Amino acid sequence: MRSGRPVRTHNLRLLVFFGILVLILVVSSLVLKFISLAGESRFDGEHFFVVSFLHPKGADIVGFDPKNKKITILHAAGNSVPSNLQQSLAIPIDGKVNGEIVSAADLSSALFDMLLGYSVIKTNLTILDIGRLAFFAKTVSQSNIIDEPSSLINGVTADSAVSDLFIDSAIQKEKVTVEIVNATGHSGLGQRLERLLSNMGGNIIAVTTSPKIMKTSSMTYFGDKTYTLLRISSIVTMPLVYTEKPQLADITIFIGEDIVNTERF
Repeated sequence: MRSGRPVRTHNLRLLVFFGILVLILVVSSLVLKFISLAGESRFDGEHFFVVSFLHPKGADIVGFDPKNKKITILHAAGNSVPSNLQQSLAIPIDGKVNGEIVSAADLSSALFDMLLGYSVIKTNLTILDIGRLAFFAKTVSQSNIIDEPSSLINGVTADSAVSDLFIDSAIQKEKVTVEIVNATGHSGLGQRLERLLSNMGGNIIAVTTSPKIMKTSSMTYFGDKTYTLLRISSIVTMPLVYTEKPQLADITIFIGEDIVNTERF
């Protein structure tokens, strides 16, 4: 009769061991999942971030500015919404969400609803991004939320509205000089990129046309890898090339034939 006690003790130890093992595996899986989400996350909670919220009635373009604790909302009515907002409005769109932001007062609650219903919404943002945006919006005073109507997205008024509302203060503060060289043989690409970078607060000092056609695009820079450099690079997706000799500008962007049909600007 006494021999049964060691067996039960042994079984109990095995049960505890396997329980701990399962717990470790579950925790490890959750940690790895969180690390993966953090790596895929786009919004770092520090720099200017723009999200377009698309819905049947139009689109709402929202700029989140953590440095200045400010949010800008620009509404576009259905008939006036361009198919490519980034190219048409010359605003760098960092994320897209299928949803609607009715007003400034609705922003925080709308984001929390999207967070809770993340599994059914269509977006290129992670659940971590939505969560960060929701909590950031919760901390911003209503007086620091600019809510502009869709009437601003019409013709010439679009650029003036965008340049005033969607400036990246970090880029504006750095004052890094930028030269744009169109080496495609196609006119207009340099001006299109200038428009996008200017709306972001970029310091464009020259837009020129190269007599020599380049097959591939690139960005050369002198000095440190500034936020401006990395931000522009993430938008135009060009390889960075360091130069040891100072150029006309801190950053020189060469637009090559490989992006003649780009929709990024």
